[in-house]
Amino acid sequence: MRNPALDPVRQDLYELQFADTHKRVNAVDGTLGAAYAMRDVIIPGVSDQADQIARGVIFEVNKIQSQGRGMRNLTGMLTGGNAVSGGAVSLGSAGLPFSIVNGSFDVIVYDASNTPTTTTIVVDPATTTLDSLAAALNAIPNFSASVSDNRLQLGANAGYAYRFANDTSGALAAIGVNALFTGSDAASIGVDGVIAADVSLLSTGYDVDVSNTGDNTAALAMAAVQNALVFHGNTASITDFYQGMIGRIGIDGNANNERLAVEEAFVRNFQNRRQQISGVSLDEEVTQLMLFQRAFEGAARVITVADRMLDSLMAMAR
Repeated sequence: MRNPALDPVRQDLYELQFADTHKRVNAVDGTLGAAYAMRDVIIPGVSDQADQIARGVIFEVNKIQSQGRGMRNLTGMLTGGNAVSGGAVSLGSAGLPFSIVNGSFDVIVYDASNTPTTTTIVVDPATTTLDSLAAALNAIPNFSASVSDNRLQLGANAGYAYRFANDTSGALAAIGVNALFTGSDAASIGVDGVIAADVSLLSTGYDVDVSNTGDNTAALAMAAVQNALVFHGNTASITDFYQGMIGRIGIDGNANNERLAVEEAFVRNFQNRRQQISGVSLDEEVTQLMLFQRAFEGAARVITVADRMLDSLMAMAR
Protein backbone atom coordinates (compact mmCIF):
# COMPACT_ATOMS: atom_id res chain seq x y z
CA MET A 1 0.00 0.00 0.00
CA ARG A 2 1.08 3.62 -0.47
CA ASN A 3 2.75 5.22 2.55
CA PRO A 4 2.74 9.06 2.45
CA ALA A 5 5.38 9.09 5.21
CA LEU A 6 7.96 7.76 2.75
CA ASP A 7 7.80 10.94 0.73
CA PRO A 8 4.94 13.47 1.01
CA VAL A 9 5.62 14.75 -2.51
CA ARG A 10 5.85 11.57 -4.56
CA GLN A 11 2.70 9.54 -5.11
CA ASP A 12 4.35 6.36 -6.45
CA LEU A 13 6.11 5.00 -3.35
CA TYR A 14 4.63 1.86 -1.83
CA GLU A 15 5.54 -0.59 0.91
CA LEU A 16 4.70 -4.29 1.21
CA GLN A 17 2.58 -5.36 4.17
CA PHE A 18 1.43 -8.71 5.50
CA ALA A 19 -2.23 -9.22 4.65
CA ASP A 20 -3.22 -10.43 8.13
CA THR A 21 -1.27 -8.05 10.42
CA HIS A 22 -0.73 -5.11 8.04
CA LYS A 23 2.84 -4.89 9.30
CA ARG A 24 5.57 -3.90 6.90
CA VAL A 25 7.57 -6.69 5.29
CA ASN A 26 10.99 -6.06 6.78
CA ALA A 27 13.08 -7.35 3.90
CA VAL A 28 16.75 -6.92 4.76
CA ASP A 29 18.23 -9.05 2.00
CA GLY A 30 17.50 -10.43 -1.43
CA THR A 31 15.95 -8.59 -4.34
CA LEU A 32 13.25 -6.93 -2.23
CA GLY A 33 15.73 -5.89 0.45
CA ALA A 34 18.00 -4.40 -2.20
CA ALA A 35 15.06 -2.50 -3.71
CA TYR A 36 14.18 -1.10 -0.27
CA ALA A 37 17.80 -0.10 0.37
CA MET A 38 18.08 1.56 -3.03
CA ARG A 39 14.86 3.51 -2.59
CA ASP A 40 15.08 4.43 1.09
CA VAL A 41 18.83 4.75 1.72
CA ILE A 42 21.07 4.95 -1.34
CA ILE A 43 19.03 7.20 -3.64
CA PRO A 44 18.01 9.63 -0.82
CA GLY A 45 21.67 9.83 0.21
CA VAL A 46 22.81 10.70 -3.31
CA SER A 47 19.88 13.10 -3.68
CA ASP A 48 20.85 14.87 -0.47
CA GLN A 49 24.42 15.28 -1.71
CA ALA A 50 23.14 16.66 -5.03
CA ASP A 51 20.98 19.11 -3.07
CA GLN A 52 24.03 20.26 -1.10
CA ILE A 53 25.92 20.91 -4.33
CA ALA A 54 22.96 22.78 -5.81
CA ARG A 55 22.53 24.89 -2.66
CA GLY A 56 26.22 25.74 -2.70
CA VAL A 57 26.13 26.79 -6.35
CA ILE A 58 22.89 28.78 -5.95
CA PHE A 59 24.02 30.72 -2.90
CA GLU A 60 27.58 31.41 -4.00
CA VAL A 61 26.58 32.54 -7.50
CA ASN A 62 23.67 34.61 -6.21
CA LYS A 63 25.96 36.38 -3.72
CA ILE A 64 28.01 37.54 -6.71
CA GLN A 65 25.04 38.32 -8.94
CA SER A 66 23.13 40.25 -6.27
CA GLN A 67 25.93 42.74 -5.57
CA GLY A 68 27.38 42.97 -9.07
CA ARG A 69 26.47 45.00 -12.12
CA GLY A 70 25.63 43.96 -15.65
CA MET A 71 25.82 45.95 -18.86
CA ARG A 72 23.21 48.27 -17.38
CA ASN A 73 21.78 49.01 -13.95
CA LEU A 74 18.46 47.83 -12.59
CA THR A 75 15.26 49.79 -13.10
CA GLY A 76 11.71 49.31 -11.93
CA MET A 77 10.64 46.93 -9.16
CA LEU A 78 12.16 43.59 -8.14
CA THR A 79 10.60 40.88 -5.99
CA GLY A 80 12.70 38.63 -3.79
CA GLY A 81 12.59 35.02 -4.86
CA ASN A 82 12.53 33.54 -1.34
CA ALA A 83 9.65 34.10 1.07
CA VAL A 84 9.91 34.32 4.84
CA SER A 85 7.58 32.76 7.38
CA GLY A 86 6.45 36.21 8.51
CA GLY A 87 7.38 39.83 7.93
CA ALA A 88 7.87 40.46 11.65
CA VAL A 89 10.05 37.37 12.21
CA SER A 90 13.81 37.88 12.48
CA LEU A 91 15.56 36.89 9.27
CA GLY A 92 17.69 34.33 11.10
CA SER A 93 14.53 32.45 12.12
CA ALA A 94 12.24 33.23 9.18
CA GLY A 95 12.76 29.96 7.30
CA LEU A 96 15.00 31.30 4.53
CA PRO A 97 16.85 28.52 2.67
CA PHE A 98 20.23 30.22 3.17
CA SER A 99 21.96 31.65 6.22
CA ILE A 100 22.44 35.35 6.94
CA VAL A 101 25.25 36.72 9.10
CA ASN A 102 25.89 40.08 10.74
CA GLY A 103 26.91 42.56 8.07
CA SER A 104 25.62 45.15 5.66
CA PHE A 105 25.05 45.95 2.01
CA ASP A 106 25.02 49.09 -0.07
CA VAL A 107 22.16 50.39 -2.18
CA ILE A 108 23.41 52.62 -5.00
CA VAL A 109 20.81 54.84 -6.68
CA TYR A 110 21.67 56.57 -9.98
CA ASP A 111 19.93 59.69 -11.22
CA ALA A 112 19.35 60.55 -14.88
CA SER A 113 22.97 61.63 -15.31
CA ASN A 114 24.23 58.35 -13.74
CA THR A 115 25.44 60.11 -10.60
CA PRO A 116 25.44 57.54 -7.79
CA THR A 117 24.19 57.96 -4.23
CA THR A 118 25.15 55.17 -1.84
CA THR A 119 23.26 54.13 1.30
CA THR A 120 24.46 51.36 3.62
CA ILE A 121 21.88 49.02 5.16
CA VAL A 122 22.95 47.15 8.31
CA VAL A 123 21.65 43.59 8.78
CA ASP A 124 21.56 41.57 12.00
CA PRO A 125 19.87 38.18 11.52
CA ALA A 126 18.83 38.11 15.18
CA THR A 127 16.95 41.41 15.09
CA THR A 128 16.39 42.45 11.47
CA THR A 129 13.03 41.41 10.04
CA LEU A 130 11.75 41.69 6.50
CA ASP A 131 9.45 44.48 7.64
CA SER A 132 12.29 46.45 9.25
CA LEU A 133 14.50 45.84 6.22
CA ALA A 134 11.76 47.16 3.92
CA ALA A 135 11.38 50.22 6.16
CA ALA A 136 15.12 50.94 6.02
CA LEU A 137 15.13 50.59 2.23
CA ASN A 138 12.01 52.71 1.91
CA ALA A 139 13.81 55.53 3.71
CA ILE A 140 16.39 55.82 0.91
CA PRO A 141 15.72 58.88 -1.30
CA ASN A 142 14.15 58.02 -4.67
CA PHE A 143 13.83 54.38 -3.59
CA SER A 144 10.95 52.33 -2.23
CA ALA A 145 10.40 48.91 -0.68
CA SER A 146 7.55 46.90 0.80
CA VAL A 147 6.60 43.37 1.86
CA SER A 148 4.04 41.45 -0.18
CA ASP A 149 3.15 37.81 0.42
CA ASN A 150 6.16 37.61 2.76
CA ARG A 151 8.49 38.59 -0.06
CA LEU A 152 10.52 41.76 -0.36
CA GLN A 153 9.61 44.13 -3.19
CA LEU A 154 11.97 47.00 -3.91
CA GLY A 155 13.07 49.37 -6.64
CA ALA A 156 13.93 52.93 -7.59
CA ASN A 157 11.47 55.63 -8.54
CA ALA A 158 10.79 56.49 -12.18
CA GLY A 159 13.80 58.10 -13.85
CA TYR A 160 16.29 56.44 -11.49
CA ALA A 161 18.34 53.25 -11.70
CA TYR A 162 19.93 51.22 -8.93
CA ARG A 163 22.17 48.33 -7.97
CA PHE A 164 23.56 46.71 -4.84
CA ALA A 165 27.13 46.30 -3.64
CA ASN A 166 29.41 45.12 -0.82
CA ASP A 167 26.98 42.63 0.73
CA THR A 168 28.83 41.10 3.69
CA SER A 169 25.67 39.69 5.27
CA GLY A 170 24.45 37.44 2.45
CA ALA A 171 20.97 38.93 2.95
CA LEU A 172 20.40 39.83 -0.71
CA ALA A 173 21.22 36.31 -1.92
CA ALA A 174 19.27 34.69 0.92
CA ILE A 175 16.15 36.75 0.18
CA GLY A 176 16.64 36.23 -3.56
CA VAL A 177 17.06 39.87 -4.63
CA ASN A 178 18.64 40.31 -8.09
CA ALA A 179 19.46 36.60 -8.14
CA LEU A 180 20.65 34.54 -11.08
CA PHE A 181 19.32 31.24 -9.75
CA THR A 182 15.96 30.49 -8.18
CA GLY A 183 15.22 27.56 -5.90
CA SER A 184 17.23 26.03 -3.10
CA ASP A 185 18.06 22.47 -4.13
CA ALA A 186 18.71 20.23 -7.13
CA ALA A 187 15.00 19.74 -7.81
CA SER A 188 14.04 23.42 -7.75
CA ILE A 189 17.10 25.19 -9.20
CA GLY A 190 16.34 27.40 -12.19
CA VAL A 191 17.33 30.64 -13.88
CA ASP A 192 15.57 33.78 -12.70
CA GLY A 193 13.02 35.00 -15.21
CA VAL A 194 14.27 38.60 -15.13
CA ILE A 195 17.80 37.54 -16.09
CA ALA A 196 16.51 35.08 -18.68
CA ALA A 197 14.49 37.86 -20.32
CA ASP A 198 17.35 40.37 -20.28
CA VAL A 199 20.86 38.94 -20.12
CA SER A 200 22.34 42.46 -19.95
CA LEU A 201 21.38 42.35 -16.26
CA LEU A 202 23.73 39.43 -15.64
CA SER A 203 26.42 40.72 -13.32
CA THR A 204 29.82 40.92 -14.98
CA GLY A 205 31.64 43.46 -12.79
CA TYR A 206 31.56 45.44 -9.55
CA ASP A 207 32.62 48.91 -10.71
CA VAL A 208 30.28 51.70 -9.58
CA ASP A 209 30.98 53.61 -12.80
CA VAL A 210 28.41 52.39 -15.34
CA SER A 211 30.65 53.49 -18.21
CA ASN A 212 33.31 50.93 -17.25
CA THR A 213 31.89 48.13 -19.38
CA GLY A 214 35.22 46.29 -19.45
CA ASP A 215 34.99 45.26 -15.79
CA ASN A 216 34.67 41.45 -15.76
CA THR A 217 35.58 40.79 -12.12
CA ALA A 218 32.10 39.48 -11.24
CA ALA A 219 32.11 37.11 -14.21
CA LEU A 220 35.51 35.78 -13.16
CA ALA A 221 34.24 35.37 -9.62
CA MET A 222 31.32 33.28 -10.89
CA ALA A 223 33.70 31.08 -12.87
CA ALA A 224 35.77 30.59 -9.71
CA VAL A 225 32.77 29.40 -7.67
CA GLN A 226 33.55 25.81 -8.60
CA ASN A 227 36.75 26.09 -6.56
CA ALA A 228 35.27 28.05 -3.65
CA LEU A 229 35.76 26.40 -0.25
CA VAL A 230 32.15 26.15 0.92
CA PHE A 231 31.80 22.57 2.22
CA HIS A 232 33.06 20.69 5.27
CA GLY A 233 33.77 23.78 7.33
CA ASN A 234 35.09 25.76 4.35
CA THR A 235 37.79 23.16 3.66
CA ALA A 236 36.35 21.58 0.50
CA SER A 237 35.29 23.15 -2.78
CA ILE A 238 32.20 22.42 -4.82
CA THR A 239 34.39 20.52 -7.28
CA ASP A 240 35.95 18.49 -4.46
CA PHE A 241 32.51 17.66 -3.04
CA TYR A 242 31.17 16.66 -6.46
CA GLN A 243 34.17 14.48 -7.29
CA GLY A 244 33.94 12.87 -3.86
CA MET A 245 30.26 12.10 -4.42
CA ILE A 246 30.91 10.59 -7.86
CA GLY A 247 33.88 8.64 -6.49
CA ARG A 248 31.78 7.16 -3.69
CA ILE A 249 29.08 6.14 -6.16
CA GLY A 250 31.71 4.43 -8.32
CA ILE A 251 33.32 2.66 -5.35
CA ASP A 252 29.93 1.51 -4.05
CA GLY A 253 28.93 0.32 -7.52
CA ASN A 254 32.15 -1.66 -7.92
CA ALA A 255 31.79 -3.14 -4.43
CA ASN A 256 28.21 -4.19 -5.23
CA ASN A 257 29.35 -5.85 -8.46
CA GLU A 258 32.04 -7.75 -6.59
CA ARG A 259 29.59 -8.80 -3.90
CA LEU A 260 27.13 -9.92 -6.57
CA ALA A 261 29.82 -12.07 -8.19
CA VAL A 262 30.67 -13.68 -4.83
CA GLU A 263 27.00 -14.32 -4.02
CA GLU A 264 26.35 -15.82 -7.46
CA ALA A 265 29.39 -18.10 -7.10
CA PHE A 266 28.13 -19.17 -3.68
CA VAL A 267 24.69 -19.98 -5.09
CA ARG A 268 26.19 -21.98 -7.96
CA ASN A 269 28.42 -23.95 -5.57
CA PHE A 270 25.49 -24.61 -3.24
CA GLN A 271 23.31 -25.85 -6.10
CA ASN A 272 26.08 -28.12 -7.38
CA ARG A 273 26.58 -29.67 -3.95
CA ARG A 274 22.86 -30.18 -3.55
CA GLN A 275 22.73 -31.91 -6.90
CA GLN A 276 25.60 -34.14 -5.89
CA ILE A 277 23.72 -35.24 -2.79
CA SER A 278 20.12 -35.32 -3.88
CA GLY A 279 20.23 -34.93 -7.62
CA VAL A 280 18.86 -37.68 -9.94
CA SER A 281 20.96 -39.04 -12.83
CA LEU A 282 18.69 -40.43 -15.55
CA ASP A 283 21.41 -42.75 -16.92
CA GLU A 284 22.08 -44.19 -13.47
CA GLU A 285 18.40 -44.65 -12.71
CA VAL A 286 17.77 -46.44 -16.05
CA THR A 287 20.72 -48.77 -15.35
CA GLN A 288 19.33 -49.53 -11.89
CA LEU A 289 15.90 -50.24 -13.36
CA MET A 290 17.45 -52.67 -15.88
CA LEU A 291 19.32 -54.48 -13.07
CA PHE A 292 16.17 -54.76 -10.99
CA GLN A 293 14.27 -56.02 -14.01
CA ARG A 294 16.88 -58.73 -14.77
CA ALA A 295 16.96 -59.74 -11.09
CA PHE A 296 13.19 -59.99 -11.08
CA GLU A 297 13.21 -62.09 -14.25
CA GLY A 298 15.88 -64.40 -12.77
CA ALA A 299 13.93 -64.83 -9.55
CA ALA A 300 10.76 -65.56 -11.49
CA ARG A 301 12.50 -68.33 -13.44
CA VAL A 302 13.82 -69.88 -10.23
CA ILE A 303 10.33 -69.93 -8.77
CA THR A 304 8.93 -71.40 -11.97
CA VAL A 305 11.53 -74.20 -12.01
CA ALA A 306 10.94 -74.93 -8.33
CA ASP A 307 7.22 -75.08 -8.91
CA ARG A 308 7.61 -77.53 -11.78
CA MET A 309 9.96 -79.70 -9.72
CA LEU A 310 7.43 -79.86 -6.92
CA ASP A 311 4.70 -80.77 -9.40
CA SER A 312 6.88 -83.60 -10.78
CA LEU A 313 7.67 -84.95 -7.30
CA MET A 314 4.03 -84.88 -6.33
CA ALA A 315 3.10 -86.73 -9.50
CA MET A 316 5.72 -89.47 -8.84
CA ALA A 317 4.47 -89.86 -5.27
CA ARG A 318 1.03 -90.77 -6.49
